[in-house]
Amino acid sequence: MNVLLVNPPSPYLENAAAYPPMGLLYVAASLEKRGCEVRVIDMACGERLTVESGTDLVGFTCVTPNVSEVKRLIKEVGHLTPVMVGGAHPTFIPSEPFGADTVVRGEFETVADKVIAGVLMRNLEPAYPGGSAESEQIGRPSRHLVNLHKYQPGGEDATPVYTSRGCSYNCAFCSKIGNNTYRRIPLSNITEDIDCCVSAGFDSLVIGDDNFFLNKTHASFILNYIRDAHNLNLRINTDARTLDPNLLDLAIEAGCTEISMGIESGNQHILEVMNKRTTVERNRHSVRLLRDMGIKVKIYLVCNFPGETKQTVADTIDFVKDTEPDKVLVSNFAPMPGCDVYENPEKYGVTWMSNNWDDYYLVGKGGGFQPCFTTKELTKEKQVELHQMLVDGI
Repeated sequence: MNVLLVNPPSPYLENAAAYPPMGLLYVAASLEKRGCEVRVIDMACGERLTVESGTDLVGFTCVTPNVSEVKRLIKEVGHLTPVMVGGAHPTFIPSEPFGADTVVRGEFETVADKVIAGVLMRNLEPAYPGGSAESEQIGRPSRHLVNLHKYQPGGEDATPVYTSRGCSYNCAFCSKIGNNTYRRIPLSNITEDIDCCVSAGFDSLVIGDDNFFLNKTHASFILNYIRDAHNLNLRINTDARTLDPNLLDLAIEAGCTEISMGIESGNQHILEVMNKRTTVERNRHSVRLLRDMGIKVKIYLVCNFPGETKQTVADTIDFVKDTEPDKVLVSNFAPMPGCDVYENPEKYGVTWMSNNWDDYYLVGKGGGFQPCFTTKELTKEKQVELHQMLVDGI
């Protein structure tokens, strides 16, 4: 069975090709494990969509702001071969009229056998409601299907590695295909994947987990392996809620030079409304700790979460000036399908949400955004004002 997997273009992004389409590479691994021939086209890199003769299935991944692009592409190729669409948006809005033959909800590994059987028997079901893959179902991504050196995460010749899936926290702004389940990828798969990246010529890795330090035993094994087996430069995504000085020492020994954390806001009330389950003081301590240890710090901030005011923005500006992180990325809040704000808008005072999915992105070209919701206080104009205030302030 021949499968084509497609990463659609993201015209709203400054650099849609910063990261390889890792989700599709995990889907490809699941298919190849079952004997399928797989090809990947990354239109975010400027590649053209061509469906070769003999293709049995075309699969598109789709996030919310890409819906119109995916619909357009399906219309172009849907008459040639059966089409599957999956990813975050179809998982949470399965009724979206994509025009595809089937929709996959959740993680593909959980329904791979059913999808393949449906294609071979020419009897695809309209939808395959998957869930969260078990650890042993998660293989190594099929990195050989793309040119990894095309991508420059953080502007460097680096490549991402994932050691887990999911997150056990439940922040109100987050949509998670795997629900609140945290799963460790088998250690043998991780070490083999790291070896694969090194063999491909990479000496810099980005550990892209939502929260790498969530399971300290798991993180410790991986850092020990990298320290003992390779001489690498590491960038790590984690969370102030799980920082451990002992693990940070080990991370430095393994080559860690930068850690990214979701700080979100410098105002305690906003953190509580977000259900972030941390404090401004704890976040402040974490940034200072990393800086004192010689690790560069990148923080992610969210502007215009319901409840945002000039005072809360001022508090966030003060936090940044006080802690002096090395890098700051400001996102504008968008109530993505699946997050608590989207599911329970009245709880957050939301009075309007856009019916145009093109508006639902967090960071656009030049740091811009399109307001896609309002509350009584957060009008579109107020969101633009507060976002500019934050950007100017830091």
